[in-house]
Amino acid sequence: MDRADLSELPWSTHWAEYWGGAASGHLRLTTSGVGRNALVAALAGSGELHLKSLELRGWDVGASMDTGTLHTGASRWVSGEGEFTIHDRAVQFDALVLENPRNKMQLDGTLDFSQDLKLTFAPAAADKRGVKSVAAPRLFQLRGPLEKPVAAVEITPVAQARKQQ
Repeated sequence: MDRADLSELPWSTHWAEYWGGAASGHLRLTTSGVGRNALVAALAGSGELHLKSLELRGWDVGASMDTGTLHTGASRWVSGEGEFTIHDRAVQFDALVLENPRNKMQLDGTLDFSQDLKLTFAPAAADKRGVKSVAAPRLFQLRGPLEKPVAAVEITPVAQARKQQ
C-alpha cells in the first residue's frame, strides 16, 4: 500500500473522527478454509508500516502523559514506523515508533475484528545514556469499543516500584 488515507479505513463509522494521516507499507496475508467465517478465523499475516502526518483527535497524548491527567485536543506525529501481525482475529502492533519534533513515542496494542481497541502509548526509550527522567514515566491508554474508546493515563509499573522504595 502507498499513502493510504487512514481516515478512510472501514474499521467503524466513527473511525475518521479519531484518526487521520497516511500509511504506506507491505502486508502479507494467508488464510485457508471454506466460507467467510472459516477464512476470517484462519486469517494470519504480518507487515511493515510507515506513517506520515498521523493524527489522533480527541486527546492530547503528550500533555496527558506529561501531567498525568487527561487533556482533550489532538495529538500529531510527523512520522511513525514499525511492524504488525494479524492473528486470532486481531491486528497486533508491537513497538511502533511515532515521532514529532518534541519527542518519540512507542505504540503497542491490538485492534480486534470485533471492533475493540487496546492501545498503549509510552515514551520511547531514551537515546542518551545516563540521563534520568525527573518525572515518573506514564502511559496513555485507549481501550474499549472503536465507536467510543475510553482514555486513561497510568503510571508505569517501573515508576510505581521506584516511588515505593
